[in-house]
Amino acid sequence: MNNFKKLLALLTVYQYNIRVLHWKISGLDFDDKHSLFGGYYEEFDGFIDKVSELSMQLGNDPISFNEVHSICENMEENVIICQGSTNYSNIDALKMIGTMFEQLITVIESCQEGSPSDIQSELDDIKQYLRLESRYKNRRRLS
Repeated sequence: MNNFKKLLALLTVYQYNIRVLHWKISGLDFDDKHSLFGGYYEEFDGFIDKVSELSMQLGNDPISFNEVHSICENMEENVIICQGSTNYSNIDALKMIGTMFEQLITVIESCQEGSPSDIQSELDDIKQYLRLESRYKNRRRLS
């Protein structure tokens, strides 16, 4: 499987998951988490655009919705799917986002292998953001 398509599929699904969590979280600090998650799904718009452009530079076609679904169904890793009918506690939502970010970092690293240095650098920016936010979530989870 093309790693860039895998990354785009995960970014697409996880952006939607974050949007669902943004709507469906409950508990203490609702406003804080609601704003935080809103910022995440807006950032993911830029990530999806950037990764699509990088992938096309390498000769790949844009990913279709059907491909997103097919790729996620056939991945060995467990792809997290948030249900719109479920309410999520702040702690559960943060754990899910942490897991999603960790998966994305792993796939980004596989995309970087063998890619030109300029593409590796662009992907490093996304990876750095995800790492920083994962650290933030881990600190917030403990408080």
